[in-house]
Amino acid sequence: MTLILRKLQQKRYWDQAPWLGAHDVQADATKCLTTKENELSVFKIDNQMQVRRVVAALALTRDNLAYVDLAIIPESVLKKCGIKRDKNPAGTPDLEVNEWHLNLVELTAAKIANLASAIRSDGKITRCQQSHVQAAIKDSLCFGQVEMEKIKKNVTIIRKKRVDTVSSNI
Repeated sequence: MTLILRKLQQKRYWDQAPWLGAHDVQADATKCLTTKENELSVFKIDNQMQVRRVVAALALTRDNLAYVDLAIIPESVLKKCGIKRDKNPAGTPDLEVNEWHLNLVELTAAKIANLASAIRSDGKITRCQQSHVQAAIKDSLCFGQVEMEKIKKNVTIIRKKRVDTVSSNI
């Protein structure tokens, strides 16, 4: 099944508070769906290995290493919400992951609200702990899936140490 992955700012915005209805979403969850020019960045994936690779690619665009929060929904949710998409390569250090990137386009406040509800009812909210992010990055580096010069400077130092460690263990 084809899935849509969106990096979230905070998983806690999606927690079910006691005062919410069964399919209601906290208003703060829309912070994770902030648009630019009425577009929203997502990745289209087909399997768990692609999730891991997207996590590594996104983590390598950050200034420091931390957990990554994600929303994962079936692609069919976009049609249900009346959301159009355009293929638009991302700017991560992983060129293949960049090709999995889409922009959700022509978004309205109503479509964002519907998407938030669909994420709550049909999707999965998950946190990749820092140790899992590190392991995903390590795999991406070992398999030569990233362009080292595109990694953030602070992360590069950490990664070079990891690559040296991995290389010495092979």
